[in-house]
Amino acid sequence: MYSEPIFTFSLIVLLLNSYFIIFKLWKAFRTKINAHFIAFFVSIMIFQFLKRISLFIWILIISWYPNKGFDMTRWRTEPYNRFKQTHSLIYTKKLHRLSKEETLKILGEPDTIASKDIWTYILGNRPGFHIDPDILVIYFKENIIETYKVLCEGEVECDYY
Repeated sequence: MYSEPIFTFSLIVLLLNSYFIIFKLWKAFRTKINAHFIAFFVSIMIFQFLKRISLFIWILIISWYPNKGFDMTRWRTEPYNRFKQTHSLIYTKKLHRLSKEETLKILGEPDTIASKDIWTYILGNRPGFHIDPDILVIYFKENIIETYKVLCEGEVECDYY
């Protein structure tokens, strides 16, 4: 997990090391420009660059998650990790034109039943900066799935899956 004090300390150590290396190199060439100023300036630039790169890499790492194939057992036992299986569930069209009974057999009991023709399943929170969980909404017409969609953070339809 990301730890700010350790991260900052390691970057400061890197900053000091780069300062002394640059200072020694500049002194070795015996230029007329102040070696301390150049070493300090270049070290600060390296520090800022590495700080931004490491922050970018950290954001990429926490935002990534694997898309897994659909598994009925995992779907039922890990309700807040369903987002990992949703991509497979939607793009293989496993829900296409299923009856309510077949849907119950595959997905299990819905988390909420908004009406007799609207079922919802909580998918959990995708990694990253998300507060509310994503939701799979299934619409039935005459006991057959008419359509389904994923609501990102429970509000707007998303194309993420």
